[in-house]
Amino acid sequence: MDRADVERDLDEFVEGDVWPEPQEDGEPTPLPDPTAVSGVLRRLKRLAADAALIQQVAADDIARINAFTEDRLSGIESQRRWGERSLENFMRIFGPSAKKRSLKLSDGTLKLTKPSERVVVTDEKAFLEWAGVKHAEPEVEGGDVPPPDVSNITQPDFVRVKPEINKSALKSLDRGPNSIDREAGTVTAPLLLPGGEMIPGVVIEHDIDDKFGITLGED
Repeated sequence: MDRADVERDLDEFVEGDVWPEPQEDGEPTPLPDPTAVSGVLRRLKRLAADAALIQQVAADDIARINAFTEDRLSGIESQRRWGERSLENFMRIFGPSAKKRSLKLSDGTLKLTKPSERVVVTDEKAFLEWAGVKHAEPEVEGGDVPPPDVSNITQPDFVRVKPEINKSALKSLDRGPNSIDREAGTVTAPLLLPGGEMIPGVVIEHDIDDKFGITLGED
């Protein structure tokens, strides 16, 4: 038996006589004197130490489990990415040559899907001003900027009251000539109103390459 066991045995012996029992109404029995109060305080200190020890042991074990999990999963994830990369490289060569956008096999399916378009804001202020939003200047230099005036918006279909740009509405518009950025891997084009007016501050963009996806087969 070590010192810690002896001290715990002593604490439990001393506390046993003073720890309040429950009354009929469920409340603890009133403590009779300061000595009893001291005994209760002593047990509360021991309970706090026990709780802290349990939390520390649990935290240490959780840290070990997390470290183990991260180590094992990182190896699996590295192999998974490597395998998916090899399949993507194959499909990007095989798909165009075989004029196929998918390849279904017993253990899964490889797919190439056309990249989706997205509206990209290149100059939000220019767009909002074009749409009729007036940006107010601060009343004094360095002061707070008043909120934009949205009372005379000329293009309500394309601007939210916040105001913010309504990208989903802009996607339905005509496009101007494409511009290809091979370094960024994107194709961009200006957006045009039905009359041919080019909208400032936004472009439509999509990736050059098809998106690659894998659907694993069921066992």
